[in-house]
Amino acid sequence: MKKTDTRTGINAWITPPSGCSWSRLLVRMLWLSLFPLTLLTVEWAAANPRAVETIYSRRVYPFISQAWGFLFGWVPFSAFEILVYAALLLTAGLVVYTLVRVVAGPHRLYRLANLVVGLALAATVLYAMFIGFWGLNYHRMPLADRLGWDARPSSAGELADLCEELILRANAIRMTLPDDENGVVAPSLAKEEVLALIPAAYEKLSDTIEWMGGRYAAPKPVLASRLMCFTEITGIFSPFTLEANVNVAVPYPLLGATAAHEAAHQRGFAREDEANFIAFMACRASDDAYLAYSGLLLAAIH
Repeated sequence: MKKTDTRTGINAWITPPSGCSWSRLLVRMLWLSLFPLTLLTVEWAAANPRAVETIYSRRVYPFISQAWGFLFGWVPFSAFEILVYAALLLTAGLVVYTLVRVVAGPHRLYRLANLVVGLALAATVLYAMFIGFWGLNYHRMPLADRLGWDARPSSAGELADLCEELILRANAIRMTLPDDENGVVAPSLAKEEVLALIPAAYEKLSDTIEWMGGRYAAPKPVLASRLMCFTEITGIFSPFTLEANVNVAVPYPLLGATAAHEAAHQRGFAREDEANFIAFMACRASDDAYLAYSGLLLAAIH
């Protein structure tokens, strides 16, 4: 005779499905201890920028970024973009499926708790990966200190003189670039070809600043670039695939500087102001007139 489940009411809510147990769920929750451990690591890094610079940013991170990034460098499109779409669909499907099971069937409390723990674990692991793969670079020594420069506030007159010089240089290069019938700079290279110029620009920069070089993949175009424009985001660096991703729908004159900016993040420079300055230096070091013009525009705007 087939046995029937006589558990009703709150008992049916609490009892886990066959093959599952509350004790196993509690063991899984132990992995959440990774979150406070990661926070402690960040606190240590914030208090020890010189150690972060010497140990992590100059030794550990270049190895991770070039070895791990090499795996995704062979992919002609942004692997990060595809993974984001897949993760969003998977997460949404899992949440909807679990909520339906919670409403329609037994074991409701366990299924809901399992979903919450699973999402918390995923967030914890992603945060730990973010910090370990790249995020510690936020706490490295300032770029000016690494270069031995005296970074101080500038006077209004100094800024005005610099702005005038940048404009004069940009105008001089602009006269050598092709334009369309409206007098706007027209691309002589496909956008993918512009992105491919970036590694060579950084290699040229490494002639004067040695640690700017390295075997890094070229920035990649975002497939949904036009949709990305609605977010006003021109590029994004993925600390999980270590790819520099660029919104190729940005105005052509700034495409090169945008790509160089994301490539600066790829090389371990997390701060936005430093990435902008490094992008300017890389574009200026390039032999390509368009890249030099794009970098000068970026500098003049800032």
